[in-house]
Amino acid sequence: MVPAAITDKVVDELATHLQSGDTIIDGGNSYFRDDRRRSAHLKKSGIHYLDVGTSGGVWGLERGYCMMIGGDKEAVDRLDPIFKALAPGRGNLERTPGRDKLGGTAEEGYLHCGTSGAGHFVKMVHNGIEYGLMAAFGEGFDILASANVSLKKGQVDAETAPIGDDYVYDINLADVAEVITITASALAGYTADGWVAAHRALVDAVKPSFVLLTHTYQTRDFAPALASALDRALITDCTAIKAGASGPLFTRPMFQGKLAADVRPLGDAPCLVTMQIGAYRADAARRGASPAPLRALDVAIDAATIRQVPEAPFREARQAVDLSQAERIVAVGRGIKGPEHLPLAQALADALGAQVAASRPICDAGWLPMERQIGSSGQTVAPKLYVAVGISGAIQHVVGMKGARTIVAINKDAEAPIFEVADYGYVGDLFEFLPALTAELGSDAVKGG
Repeated sequence: MVPAAITDKVVDELATHLQSGDTIIDGGNSYFRDDRRRSAHLKKSGIHYLDVGTSGGVWGLERGYCMMIGGDKEAVDRLDPIFKALAPGRGNLERTPGRDKLGGTAEEGYLHCGTSGAGHFVKMVHNGIEYGLMAAFGEGFDILASANVSLKKGQVDAETAPIGDDYVYDINLADVAEVITITASALAGYTADGWVAAHRALVDAVKPSFVLLTHTYQTRDFAPALASALDRALITDCTAIKAGASGPLFTRPMFQGKLAADVRPLGDAPCLVTMQIGAYRADAARRGASPAPLRALDVAIDAATIRQVPEAPFREARQAVDLSQAERIVAVGRGIKGPEHLPLAQALADALGAQVAASRPICDAGWLPMERQIGSSGQTVAPKLYVAVGISGAIQHVVGMKGARTIVAINKDAEAPIFEVADYGYVGDLFEFLPALTAELGSDAVKGG
């Protein structure tokens, strides 16, 4: 291993002392195109040239070096005992579930990546990913540490430069007591048994009063098994948490969204609760003064107890729009009267840079696709702006949008329940008001009939 600048000179001098069948190993950081050129030149004399990208740093002598090898297969196979001796090996680590029949040398810590140049090319990609991640983490921690630093009192003298306005920003850090992490090879791919084992170990170690989970497809898969293993109550699909006389009440839709029930858990702690995505706004979380401390929890998960084989996460068919990510939404209800009036809402949405959504009756009638439905049996959203057009405000719809930062209601019925949750309201004919509002916003969209 020599500096890249003199590699050509060293290789040329070394080649004069070698004969056909000998091998030169370049363990430095040569450019992969130079590797290919040197290999082609030495091949004329029957000399093999292997480029080996190494990773291991200061711990390499103790733990071994991971190696990415490029060159012809004959030479690589002949030197395999050397590479195997230098590599860290798998040791007594358990294989990741589902990879019991992996084979090859990769899990031992070295890999023949291809022809000449491939080793250093793969190492170059490896370095790029590694350094990129390190830089991203470093930048992220610096942003957290520097939040509002210019607002803090500090030394003021001729030798201390003023910070300026670049560091006047807030970081909305949630008021979290602690962040606990679990790392285990058995969790590399999702399995219900693995997730149950990890969460059960976490509950045993922390002894929480409640375990809150997001109501996702994965949670629906493992949460019932976790509740059964812990012999504890499970309340699913919740949209709100209320203070009750004897403890928290969890609001969840029932009977296909026709009723919202406040449920009080019974039995010993912890109670498991799954929350709908969008039930609460992230920016509404109580702020903490500093980042929460991190703690790694050492958990041993026996791979032999995992009965499932990891598969790719379940994904719904790709939707035209993910309303949960929309910052502004214009939603229509039965007050729109017919699909021929939908251009009115679309024009307003275009003027606002918003997505169009609807209450269930609109989607049931086929006026808009089901993926646009907001409510207990549709999507739950929490946009910055939610404009409800001709929506009465039944509880089934409100549970899906009450987390919006600002709610504007447009309805001719002054007694409509939607006004109870609205920040702003207009009582009147939407067919007159929407074109006027759209025009005021500067839209050129067509007026509905």
